[in-house]
Amino acid sequence: MALERTGVPFTEERKENIRIAALLRDKPNDDTRNKMSLSQKERFKNESPEQKATRILKMSLSQKGVSKIRASCIFCHLESSVANIKRYHGDKCSKNPFLGDKNKAKRKANAIKKQITCPHCGLKGSPTTLKRSHFDRCLEHSDLKIRERNRTERRQSGKDDKLTCGHCKFRGRAYIVESKHLENCPHHSLKN
Repeated sequence: MALERTGVPFTEERKENIRIAALLRDKPNDDTRNKMSLSQKERFKNESPEQKATRILKMSLSQKGVSKIRASCIFCHLESSVANIKRYHGDKCSKNPFLGDKNKAKRKANAIKKQITCPHCGLKGSPTTLKRSHFDRCLEHSDLKIRERNRTERRQSGKDDKLTCGHCKFRGRAYIVESKHLENCPHHSLKN
């Protein structure tokens, strides 16, 4: 007779609460871990040869008849333990068409296909690299050029220098204080 699960399945909220409780549970500190490690090392130190033989026999008997879960690699069709397949096969298998020296040309061809071009400066490259410093961030982008030109003009004209509001002592760049703060200062109306 096989045992069947009975009862109400956990809701997503309940599962989330269990996950959070497990994360918040106290983990043993280094001192406690060292004590636990020492106790495990000392555990079998003083056992007699008969006790050791009995322990090993019990462990081997407990594994008798236990079927090991097996899996096979999708590339080389080797059948092995799940752990072995995950570690050495699958995406990492030498028969994988996108890995290994004999398939280097295929990988290179795929890499070349995935190049894109910046519309502002015409530079070609991989999407990851170009998206970092091109397209909207490209130095040849017209908006950036205008912004940089304005910044340079402000520095040369002295408007980038600091200025202090006479009403509230607000300090900032001169062009900001002059254009946005002086007329709109909340303390300006109080003094008049």
